[in-house]
Amino acid sequence: MASVKIVLREKKTLKNGQHPIALRFIKGRKIKYVHLSYGSLKEHWDYGENLPNKKHPNKNLANYLIKEKTKADDVRIDLDREGKEYSINQFVERFKNDSIFMSVMDCFDERIAGMRKAGNINNANIYTDTKNALKDFDDRATLMFSDIDFKWLHQFVEHMLSKGNTHGGISVKLRTFKALYNYAIKSSYVKRELYPFKNALNPGGYDIAKYHSDPARKALTKEEIDKIRNLDIDHSSELFDSWNYFLFSYYTMGMNFEDIANLKHTDISGEYLSYIRSKTGKRFVIQLLEPAIAILRHYQSDSHYVFPILFARHKTPESKKNRSKKMRAKLNRDLKKIAVKAGLEGKITSYIARHTWAMVQKTSLRNPTSMISDALGHKTEDVTRAYLESFKNEELDEMNRGIL
Repeated sequence: MASVKIVLREKKTLKNGQHPIALRFIKGRKIKYVHLSYGSLKEHWDYGENLPNKKHPNKNLANYLIKEKTKADDVRIDLDREGKEYSINQFVERFKNDSIFMSVMDCFDERIAGMRKAGNINNANIYTDTKNALKDFDDRATLMFSDIDFKWLHQFVEHMLSKGNTHGGISVKLRTFKALYNYAIKSSYVKRELYPFKNALNPGGYDIAKYHSDPARKALTKEEIDKIRNLDIDHSSELFDSWNYFLFSYYTMGMNFEDIANLKHTDISGEYLSYIRSKTGKRFVIQLLEPAIAILRHYQSDSHYVFPILFARHKTPESKKNRSKKMRAKLNRDLKKIAVKAGLEGKITSYIARHTWAMVQKTSLRNPTSMISDALGHKTEDVTRAYLESFKNEELDEMNRGIL
């Protein structure tokens, strides 16, 4: 005769000091345990009912445990009804196949591994950062999606604020965690009705929109960008490459650093540059300005890449991403020195070239704002990209010549 019982395994202790809660399966004289990804202190356990008592912090845990025991009892009844002899291993496996156990941390690991395998290193890094922030707040390896409710999310945000996170950084982490929760629902790791975030079906859920914060958008004036490009920086200077990367971005309508790093000689044909923007997956075709062509002439080589940022040894998406990140940091350090040389106040970063191109265009009466919105810092790049895609290449090329 088989039986199932909820037990607190006092001889084992979790990292948080609790003892794991398990279902104990007995068949004949053999015993098997299935841990339920939750734990309890002895003083929070009702040994008469074999359930958490009223002192246990998780008020919903008892209901969950009862449901899991009911599932196991149903499996036992089905096996008995089939009239065939079965082992305790078959009993446990049948129960496991009917139940999915996926902790929040395990789900993070599953998504991160999948992203890295697909070459989506940026997203994998964002998910990793979010996972680490969450672990810093709640480091339970047994944290389940059913544990996440309005109060938990509110306390998570308060924790991030206490750590000095900006609203923009908190917004990224909340949106990432929300995406993970949606993935968990689709994967049947958690029931849809437990969804803790605000939406049409759950208007009382946690609203993450209030933490959205646009980053400060800064740009140089036409006079300031002229001061930078009129600098006399020797080819042997450690600043020379960074100076060229910044100006090349400006001359190519704000081409971002990752795309500059991945630019190949085959992307250039005559006076035209054609590349697929890494962030959007859209192809841009740009007529190169003479100063940009002059920069390219300096970097003629047998290398696969135009600029000495990536090399043949950087073969995997992750190695390319790590190298680009390292070189972007160097670029930003060099730009601080370049700004001093040009007599400019304030911090200059690689992304400022993009906004400078846009602001220089904005001051031109010939160009409507809609044509230059690609770099004006609208709420999403999808919106600004939609503007640019509505114009012909020759119109954009003509507009770009206006920055000289």
